[in-house]
Amino acid sequence: MKINRNDACHCGSEKKYKDCHGKQGQKDPWKKMAIYVAIGIVLIWFAMDLFSFNKPSISSAPPGKVWSEEHGHWHDINPAPTVPQQNLNIPRPKGPAPEGKVWSEEHGHWHDISK
Repeated sequence: MKINRNDACHCGSEKKYKDCHGKQGQKDPWKKMAIYVAIGIVLIWFAMDLFSFNKPSISSAPPGKVWSEEHGHWHDINPAPTVPQQNLNIPRPKGPAPEGKVWSEEHGHWHDISK
C-alpha cells in the first residue's frame, strides 16, 4: 500500500508523511538550478573566449603592450617621448622587405600589410 503525503507517517512520529520521512525523497531544486546556471556561465565565457580570436584580449597582451586597432600590432603602453614626425627621417633598411611587411615612413618601422 502506498503512503500518501497527508497520511500519518509510518514511523509513529504522529506527523504527516510529507513533514517527516517524505522530505527525504525530495531534492532541493535551488541547488540543482544553481549548478546549471554556474555551468552555463562557464560555458558562455569559454565560448566567448574561444570565438574572440580576431581581437586580442587584455589577458593575452604582452607585458607593457597595448593592441592598436589602427596599426594592427602591439604598441608600448607608455611610449618614450617621440621626436616630431617631420624630424623623424629614419631611413628604410636596405634589402627586400620582410614577407607581409611594408615600411612606414611616418613611424620609421615595418608594418603588416593591410588585407
